[in-house]
Amino acid sequence: MPATGAIMVRFVGPTLSHEVPEFLAAIDQVMPERDAVLIFDLRELVGHNPDTNDPIRHWLLHNRSRIASVTVLVAKAAAIIKMVAAAIGFAVGMRIRLEESHE
Repeated sequence: MPATGAIMVRFVGPTLSHEVPEFLAAIDQVMPERDAVLIFDLRELVGHNPDTNDPIRHWLLHNRSRIASVTVLVAKAAAIIKMVAAAIGFAVGMRIRLEESHE
């Protein structure tokens, strides 16, 4: 957690399907009961694993009442990641803010 109290999850390399329940459980351990601020840093994510979409979508739906905001940090060229994040946000009825890195 940065000094702001936000929960930041940083992804580096490919995300394997079996890792998703592990990182969601880790977030559950530190997430407050309400007004959680989540930041998913996907700037160093390599590729897109479609098997990760459903577990994340279900987790967001289950925890929606605990979440104040979700921000996804992406590389400027990560078009597929931007589309997936927007689609998941739409599916769970939650605005997911996208911030592009211009590096």
